[in-house]
Amino acid sequence: MAPLSFWHPSLRLRILAPAALVAIPAIALLLYTSFERLEHAEQAIAQGAERLAGLEAVDQERLIEGARQLLIAVSQSRDVREGDRDVCSAYLNRVVSHVGSVYTNIGVTDGKGTVTCSAAAAPSRSLSDRTYFQRALSSKKFAVGEHIVGRQTGRSSLPFAVPVLDEAGEVQQVVFATFDLVVLSGSLITADWPGNAILMITDRNHTVLAIHPGGLEWIGRSLEKDPLTAQMGVRPSGFAEHVEHGTAEVMAFNRVQPLESGLIVRVNVTKTQGRAAAIWAMARTLLAFGLVSCLIIVGARVASNRFLLRPIAQLTGASRKLAAGDLSARVAANTTIPELHELAKSFDGMAAALEERESARLIEGMERKDLEQQYHRSQKMDAIGRLAGGIAHDFNNMLTAILGYCELLLDDPGLPESHRADIREIEKAGKTAAQLTRQLLAFSRREVVAPVVLDLNAIISSIDNMLHRLVGEHIEMKGALAHDLHAVKADRAQIEQVILNLAVNARDAMPQGGRLTIETANVHLPDGVASAYLACPPGDYVMLAVSDTGSGIEPDVLQHLFEPFFTTKGHGKGTGLGLPTVYGIAKQNNGGIVVESALGQGSVFRIYFPSSQEPIVDEAQAPAVERSGSGKATILIVEDDPGIRELSTKILSRYGYNVLVAEGGEEAREVSKRHDGAIDLLLSDVVMPGMSGPKVAEMLTSMRPELKVLFMSGYSDNAVVRHGVMERDVPFLQKPFTPEGLANKIVEVLG
Repeated sequence: MAPLSFWHPSLRLRILAPAALVAIPAIALLLYTSFERLEHAEQAIAQGAERLAGLEAVDQERLIEGARQLLIAVSQSRDVREGDRDVCSAYLNRVVSHVGSVYTNIGVTDGKGTVTCSAAAAPSRSLSDRTYFQRALSSKKFAVGEHIVGRQTGRSSLPFAVPVLDEAGEVQQVVFATFDLVVLSGSLITADWPGNAILMITDRNHTVLAIHPGGLEWIGRSLEKDPLTAQMGVRPSGFAEHVEHGTAEVMAFNRVQPLESGLIVRVNVTKTQGRAAAIWAMARTLLAFGLVSCLIIVGARVASNRFLLRPIAQLTGASRKLAAGDLSARVAANTTIPELHELAKSFDGMAAALEERESARLIEGMERKDLEQQYHRSQKMDAIGRLAGGIAHDFNNMLTAILGYCELLLDDPGLPESHRADIREIEKAGKTAAQLTRQLLAFSRREVVAPVVLDLNAIISSIDNMLHRLVGEHIEMKGALAHDLHAVKADRAQIEQVILNLAVNARDAMPQGGRLTIETANVHLPDGVASAYLACPPGDYVMLAVSDTGSGIEPDVLQHLFEPFFTTKGHGKGTGLGLPTVYGIAKQNNGGIVVESALGQGSVFRIYFPSSQEPIVDEAQAPAVERSGSGKATILIVEDDPGIRELSTKILSRYGYNVLVAEGGEEAREVSKRHDGAIDLLLSDVVMPGMSGPKVAEMLTSMRPELKVLFMSGYSDNAVVRHGVMERDVPFLQKPFTPEGLANKIVEVLG
């Protein structure tokens, strides 16, 4: 009966045989993944080289920018501009000493290249043959040169030059500096680079400026004939690969910004070391797998000698429960055999992982739903903005008619005084409605941006009542406005929006009440604004500061403060777009932002706008146009709104103009054909059914080249921009307008 055991294998053999069969595909899979790791290791080498090249390129960009700022500062010095050689040379010596001998020389030449003064004691010489001088002279911009050896210092250097232009735009002086390449190489030596990487910096002629490791003897060597150089081409960044004597060398390169500098950062690495490490890791993995496989087979052999049916039945029952959806099924507590207990623990771990994964899936679904709701809120805001723009168009048309007829009635000398007072009240209400419409559009960010020279204090005073209503009576408002505040050139609606957004943000930080302070001041920033949010260069600025005594801002929230859709407010209480809008407006106006906050002590937002030396023009004081002095010009009005068309006709007729009227583009064409005399001006709405205002203007100016054009529109969003009005730089009149405003604009256009 013994031979029958071969045909009726025991449970132990039934366990060992599948284990052996499973090992074969497992080994194949392990080999496959090992080769994949080898390929990934090679990719990681190239990516690491690219990352190193990018990091060093950023450092070189800072070096170039530092040199540019230094030369600009030197060029603006009184000691340099006055032209005294000794005074200038002494000043340049002090500058070289101050920067720590980073530069071998700093000097000044005239427009022909003759050195007028320099930090290095040397007789007059000419730099007219130097390519960096010629580049600065021809481009009239900051120039970066190539590797040179100083004629006086004898040291390898990288030259920079900044031209100084006179009032006619011609080069009067050239300020130059030569950066010591020994110092540059020293900075590479102190950097923490991987041991298998060779870092090089070359100029536009592929001459080595610095290398690590390699030594100073490499400085000045040309790599133009290097096989890797030929593969670079004109690409701004990328990889190049070369195999020589069985060794694969990879080079990652990154051209330093600006590209005109010509500097290139090259990182050379070999794949040999990475491949060897990956192969050794593969061998270790195979060895470990072999050992683990042997242990599994031995363990299975020992376990097969024990009673297995009952624990297996328990595992089977638990598996069926798990398949049926009962993720709470566990078997470890009901199993006492150590080997099967481990198996049961693995099963329990799998069940727990499935339960955790299902929970994570549910949480992810909830988060996705929140994101969808946030997206829909954003869509809703955009729709409201578009609706506001459309409503503003119709509302502005009505306000134009109301304000226009009020002014026409007030100009009637026979109007009774009692009626005149009533009409003034109507006019006052219409102007208030127009102001409210403009403020509404400022909130919705759909106004046409029109930068003008503004008084920031006057804007704050004009919206003071609105600010009080906005923040509420539980918050005390204080102002600290500078009396001699400089002007700023910006869009009034955008400035109002910045103030309102910051005030709302401060109000929300003080739900139980507090103090809100608005401050303005003139500031001179010799070093600019160094901010983690929005930096700006040195200069004169007008500061707008809004501070509160609220709860302050958490440190981890500060870093996300100006990110779109980031908000700490409750559900449905904030869109996360208030502060990002402030950021966008400040950036658009070349300003800066600084935020200071401490928990329990409140926050301060400081916005810096560049100051303007231009005079502030009060449009309300523009001289009125005399009806008798308006001339006998012929004006063609194209307007689809009958009320505006009739009002414009009455206004221009009272001012003595000959008026032609058309409802749309086709009618305007026929009117122009029928009119034998000259038509001096086309007054057209922008957005009309059928043919738009710009299309009408294009058609009529082709028929009458001498025709001048004035557009008008009640739209205050970017519909005006979409129709090309701003791009054409054509005169534009915003609705609602008054008869006097229309007459003044026409006189301005007709000249």
